[in-house]
Amino acid sequence: MTKKDSNNLSEIKFDPIEMAFEQIDSVYLTLKSIQNIESNLEYLLDTTKNIDAGYLHVFLNMHPFVVTQENDRYYCVSNIRLFRVAKIVLDPKTQINCLLLRENNTELIEKLATTDFYLSHLLFSLRSLDSGDQLCRVWQVLEVVKKEIIPEAKQLKSLSEMLNIPRKKGYLKRKKQANVESKS
Repeated sequence: MTKKDSNNLSEIKFDPIEMAFEQIDSVYLTLKSIQNIESNLEYLLDTTKNIDAGYLHVFLNMHPFVVTQENDRYYCVSNIRLFRVAKIVLDPKTQINCLLLRENNTELIEKLATTDFYLSHLLFSLRSLDSGDQLCRVWQVLEVVKKEIIPEAKQLKSLSEMLNIPRKKGYLKRKKQANVESKS
């Protein structure tokens, strides 16, 4: 691959593979700066250990890790936060789908990881000022699965604690939503 080709992310080739989660050794070694930034960000859930492993497994299959292989070891190069969560929640023997980079090029891996990190946060993060409010509104609509995804969040009190917002604020959002629905 020429230098020009390595800068074009649209030219990256992947092979789908299935492996036990424990086969991914760690995050790719040169991605320490992304790991440092990611570990200092505040996320909606202070703890991720309450996430149901089955739902996380499904989510991982919808959003597979991109991995690279060096010798007999695999390294994660995308979804670094999700990789850390999976280390806490998943059984190491869990079979997951991944995308294996066909080329092991450090410059390409760093560019891919940086793109994943920034676009993930720009596209999927909630505005910080009202993220708790937004998630409370969404949580009210997700009655069918919310108690299964995070079983410990069965009540508004536990959800408020997980989101680090006052329970009263969550209650007001629930009450407001009920009033809107009853008027329509």
